[in-house]
Amino acid sequence: MKKFYKSLAVVLALIFVLSLAACGNKNGTTEKTADGQKLDVWVVGSHSALNNDKNYLGYFENEETKINPAEIYAKTTFTTEMLCGDYQLDDYDKALKELKKNNEFKSYTMAGKDYNIIPLPSSVFMGKNYINNTFDGFSYGDYEKAEDYDVAVLEFLTDNDKTGTVPCCYEINGNKITFTRLDKEKISDEEIKFTKDSAVFEYEFSICGPDLTLTIDGASVTLRAYCVTKQCDDDLLFSGFSLPDSPLIDKLDAFRTNEASLSYANRRDGTYYNLTAFKYSSDGSVSVKLLDTDTDFSNQYAYILQSSAGFLTSCRVIFLDGEKAYYYTDSIIDREERQLDNADGLTEDQIKNIAEKKSDLFDDLQKEFEANGINVTINRAAGEIAMDSSVLFSGDSADVSAEGKQYINSFLKAYTTIIYNEKYNGFIEKTIVEGHTAPLATSTYESGLPLSTQRAENVKNYILSGESGVDTSKLATALEAVGLSNSKPIYNADGEVDMDASRRVSFRFVVNVEQ
Repeated sequence: MKKFYKSLAVVLALIFVLSLAACGNKNGTTEKTADGQKLDVWVVGSHSALNNDKNYLGYFENEETKINPAEIYAKTTFTTEMLCGDYQLDDYDKALKELKKNNEFKSYTMAGKDYNIIPLPSSVFMGKNYINNTFDGFSYGDYEKAEDYDVAVLEFLTDNDKTGTVPCCYEINGNKITFTRLDKEKISDEEIKFTKDSAVFEYEFSICGPDLTLTIDGASVTLRAYCVTKQCDDDLLFSGFSLPDSPLIDKLDAFRTNEASLSYANRRDGTYYNLTAFKYSSDGSVSVKLLDTDTDFSNQYAYILQSSAGFLTSCRVIFLDGEKAYYYTDSIIDREERQLDNADGLTEDQIKNIAEKKSDLFDDLQKEFEANGINVTINRAAGEIAMDSSVLFSGDSADVSAEGKQYINSFLKAYTTIIYNEKYNGFIEKTIVEGHTAPLATSTYESGLPLSTQRAENVKNYILSGESGVDTSKLATALEAVGLSNSKPIYNADGEVDMDASRRVSFRFVVNVEQ
């Protein structure tokens, strides 16, 4: 990915005075945690001019917390999509001894056998993307097929001084989270039946930044997101892509913050912010700053971490403001898998390589469009390049207008210049022209389908007609048209459907995975 470009003067001009509040622990002091992990410090995406200035983090040190994270958490309706990731005892071995010392064992019947365990878990692994990384080597295996359940694994201390894992499904209701043990029965090589066992673990819970506190029968345990526990010695990496229908912070689509390596942030159209600064605090607050020539954005949020405990530790983030939840919990692999028509059999590395090359392709296309004054909307969350229907068509007509034909001519010249150059030759298997309508309250998928289909077909036919003056011979066998009616609306930065943007004709790539 790309590094930010900005000048020292931009940072020196950044002066913010904010007021103080707290969720329970620290008041946003600038320090390293005892394990060396980075909380309560600024991580800045910077140009080399600042990398040579050892004091550049000091430009932000005087900022204080102006929000009350506890109030924001109290307003939040929590879901299983929020509570995902790996939470563990901090300073695990020491804390495990304290857990045994301060709590009593209780008998639970699981799979027809009685077990004496301390009902406060030492680790919780929630969500199918996270439960394959448990301490005792729990095999994720068949639980990936439990499609009807949100799956978790709880790790408990038993009365023989060992820990054991319990596969569960989990549900959230208000401030209560309930884990129910899952049984599995192999019906055939292809089919597995999952049923709920009688063993149920119900806790009251609370969140404060990286910490999840569980309470049962008056006893509590606080678990930390793995990436900020003492047992994690990896560099702390916060990263995430926005979910397609999530509200956005400013226009922020994706970011990566890591002091030891490249940091960046970009908008949904792929343009990069010149400077980004994030400060994740132990008190549950996070400060976000996004700067560019026309952007001077600064705000604070409460946050939830979704940390993995795999070979490479990463941490995705949900930001909360009391009104909305901003989901930056997608990964480049998650996003690309949704967009690939033919992802079966590909490894994660292959999907990642495709996603990174496609990102470069979008970068190059965007530069070419801008250089030629062509107005398009590149939406990387959807994997498409959208043309405005109001330019292509008049009113509700499906006939391409004279203005629309001139627009397509310019678009095609720029488009083919990039996708058929040596760098990307063979990368694109085909291009799909998609027609879309807005999801009006008075419309249905069936009612919008004919117009969306006809518009896509007419754009395709004009491209291949030879009237554009652009050599489209390579597109002749690699261009398809499809109408999608109102099935794929566009969401604005507030997470609401953008009716005007949803009325569009878009180009979407199908990657040649064989290459």
